[in-house]
This record gives sequence, C-alpha cells and structure tokens, in this order.
Amino acid sequence: MKVLFLFDDLILGQEPIGVTTISAVLKQNGHECEAINSDQTPNPSDLIEAVAKRKPNLLAVSTCTGQHKEMLARTRILKEALGLPVIYGGPHPTFFPEMIEDPGADVVCRSEGEYPMLEYVTAMQEGRDYRNTPNLWVKKDGEITRNGVRPNLDDLDSLPFSDKELVRPFEHLWKDGIGYFITARGCPFDCTFCYNHAQREIESGPNVRRRSPANVIKELIETKERYGFRYIAFQDDVFLIQNRWLNDFLPMMRDQVRLPFHCHSIANVMRSEELTAQLAEA
Repeated sequence: MKVLFLFDDLILGQEPIGVTTISAVLKQNGHECEAINSDQTPNPSDLIEAVAKRKPNLLAVSTCTGQHKEMLARTRILKEALGLPVIYGGPHPTFFPEMIEDPGADVVCRSEGEYPMLEYVTAMQEGRDYRNTPNLWVKKDGEITRNGVRPNLDDLDSLPFSDKELVRPFEHLWKDGIGYFITARGCPFDCTFCYNHAQREIESGPNVRRRSPANVIKELIETKERYGFRYIAFQDDVFLIQNRWLNDFLPMMRDQVRLPFHCHSIANVMRSEELTAQLAEA
C-alpha cells in the first residue's frame, strides 16, 4: 500500500513528529509513504495532478483546528477527481471526530495513530473489514462506526525512530540544521487551557510516558551522523520533568551528542540550581 500524506504550511512549521513516526511504523511493515505540501499547489488542477502522479492508495491528513476546513475542501476535490479514500488524524479529529460527516473524509483517527493506522492500512491491503479498529471512526455506505480509543502506548522505545526521509523534500526544514525530536508523550500537569486536559477525558493508561535515555541518545547520534544536524529541538510538552531521567540523560547528551538544544518547560519545575547547571553543561 502507498500512503500519501497531505501537509500544509502550518503543519510543516517544524517536523510533524507524530506523522513521521506513523510513517516509520508503516515502512517498517512493508508499506510505502510519501508526502506533499498542498499549499504549494493551491490551484485544484495542480493539486490533483501532484497527487495523481504519485499513485497513492490512500490519502492521510493531519490537521489542527483552524486549518481543517481548508484541508477538507482540498480532499473533497481529490476524492471527486481521483476516488481516493481519505483518513484524517491529529488534534482536530481527535477532539471533533464528527468531521467525518464531511464528504472529504472517510476515516478519522483519534489520539495516537501509529498502530490504528497500521491496522487500517494492512486491512485495506488484505481486503479485510477495518470498521471495528480501535481509535477509528469509519464511514462506509453512509453509516458511521464509532470506535473507542485504545489505552495509550506505554513502551515508546518499541517504536521506530521518526521517518525524517518523509519530510526530506521540504527544504525549509533542513536549511538551518535543526533536528526535531521528542523524548516523551503527555504532561503531568492538568492546565485547563491545554489540550492535554481534554486529552485525559478520552484516553486511558499512563499519561506521561518517556523513552529511555539510551534510546533517545541512539536516535540523536544516528540522525546527527546521517543528516548533519547542528542543533536539537526537543518538542516534549514539558521536558524538565522526572529528575532521575534527566540526571541520566543530560550527561549522555553532553558527552555523546555534543550539540546545543532547546526544550520546553514551565517555571515551577526550575527550582534546582543543580539542574540549571546540568542543562548548561549539556
């Protein structure tokens, strides 16, 4: 099966790690993945041509609230012209799966997408029924099947490293030598203004899950050597949590990776001068 990921400029403000990890899982299981930026082909006929020449079996779109209407308009055009099935994932479909009622969507994936997407694509390839796949809402013959969300994936080390080749064609992501990575999923805090607060209402299982320090370091070293990254951008919601993990990871970062980096945090976890010193050294 060939999956074509349809991006836009907003999603491509940085590497969409959720999508590149899904691509890595699909490729690991024998599927083919490619991506295009639909904002670079605003003319409908050009967009149809760009998609058609890649000969995908499935269109996949990750979208946020605010951009979803434009992406649905584009996939309506593509479905009408090419008859391709379309699956949506990302923040907006997770919280508003009712978007499946739009003619531009056939399937919606809620929450984490690696294994729901793999099960869906494999079932399509084998001609099996996929309507009862957890995390998916499926529209078929005018009827919508609404499945629940499976527990969060606990062992992040079991996932392949994100597929940076998927976004290789997008030069602006590479020109500054920045590599994008995550070490964890979830957040220990419950701020009501944040999507993590809403996510808790639909998910089960552990909220914060973190890769082992060795697993992260291995990816950083491999991708630094392969792509020549000069700077690391950690995209965790809150990086500076779990002091024991940080005490193991930061010296490894300093001694083995030796690249500057930035990370996200909040002020109330920055209480230790020792942690501040470790960050500076790393």
